[in-house]
Amino acid sequence: MNAEDKEHFMHISYEEMTMDPKDSVGRIAQFLQKSLEYEAIEKIADRCLFMNMKKNNMSNYSTASRKLLDQAKSEFLRKGECQ
Repeated sequence: MNAEDKEHFMHISYEEMTMDPKDSVGRIAQFLQKSLEYEAIEKIADRCLFMNMKKNNMSNYSTASRKLLDQAKSEFLRKGECQ
C-alpha cells in the first residue's frame, strides 16, 4: 500500500472494538472527520455491543427471507467471541 492510500485506510480489529467500544467509535469518527458529542459516542457504542446487535432485527437479519438466510440452520450473529 502506498502512502497516498494509507490516508484512506483505517485498521481496527474486532478485539479492539470489544475491549474499548467508546474509544473505537471515537477513532472511527475522527478518521471519517466527523465531530461527535460524547453522548453520541456512548449511544453508538452501546448500540454496537454484540448483545444489543443480536437483539436488533435490523442487524441480526431475522427479518430476511429464509431463501437468503435460514436462521433455523444458523443465526447470522452467533456468539461474538474471538478465537
